[in-house]
Amino acid sequence: MRKIREILHYRFTHDLSFDKIARSVRKSKGVVFNICTRFQESGLTWPVSSDMTDDQLETALFPPRIKDTLTPSSIPLPDIALIEQELARKHVTVQLLFREYAAEHPDGMSQASFYRYVNSHKTPKLSMHFEHKGGDILYCDYSGDGLFWIDRNTGKQHDVELFVACLAASSLTYAEVTPSQNEWHFAMSHARAFAYFGGVTASIIPDNLKSAVTKTNRYDPTINKLFAKCAEHYGTVVLPARVAKPRDKGSVESAVLICQRNILAALRDRTFYSIAEINEAVRGELEILNNRGMKDHGGLSRRQRYEMRDKPFLKPLPAEPFRISVIKNDVTVGLN
Repeated sequence: MRKIREILHYRFTHDLSFDKIARSVRKSKGVVFNICTRFQESGLTWPVSSDMTDDQLETALFPPRIKDTLTPSSIPLPDIALIEQELARKHVTVQLLFREYAAEHPDGMSQASFYRYVNSHKTPKLSMHFEHKGGDILYCDYSGDGLFWIDRNTGKQHDVELFVACLAASSLTYAEVTPSQNEWHFAMSHARAFAYFGGVTASIIPDNLKSAVTKTNRYDPTINKLFAKCAEHYGTVVLPARVAKPRDKGSVESAVLICQRNILAALRDRTFYSIAEINEAVRGELEILNNRGMKDHGGLSRRQRYEMRDKPFLKPLPAEPFRISVIKNDVTVGLN
């Protein structure tokens, strides 16, 4: 309930869907829908007064009421843990387990109710195809392999990181190299990616590197503060991929591989003397990649698919791009 204000901000300021808000605040879609509905019925207007505390907002949406007295059901429920254990054994079926349950509890569940209860409570094992909507998700990651540039004065070799971002619906890809994967470069790479795409997606799905997620957690990860500020500036939300779940960001895993084969491989024999020189070469190869037809999509290029599937649904860029400023506090003024 302490996230009520955050939920309302995402819904009525940024017009995000209930599903996206639920994933962002780590609540169920029903909870998000209930809060938004209660707010509309409460007579309050958004934004609420800054004088209203979180407790007052919660009371306005959820006034105290007398709870109904519920009588526990007398029907014995099946033991799901025991059922899963038995189903793991050879030749054991749900039908057999129901017969055993009915013999032990003649006045218990019917067969249909037993089947529904078991199917809704046993641990799901799902793997499904992702259907992406236009302007919905921006995937981002770094390539494990990169390029390097040579300092003309010292002859020292400096390695760089290849940042890759792609739109989920069209697969339009953006790539650039940065000196490192630190939070400054990571946030500014997203700012340049949004400028390249000409709009902002509803959400960002990064990997769990420290520049994106400072503390990994399946249910409530801690987003890097600088990256969170960048996302807030563009009116989008960060939904980190689960740890060790590559399917959560399969699109960018594929995009990274394609960039390695079409950009890194094409530039493998070239010698560079600055990061700017590398990025100029990367942009040239990137345009070739995005304008090349794809056999699996009827010969359409990533750029053509972007014009049809992503561009109409992207949110507009803010008036000013995201910038990082360094401010020093409590600085002593010199005597002069």
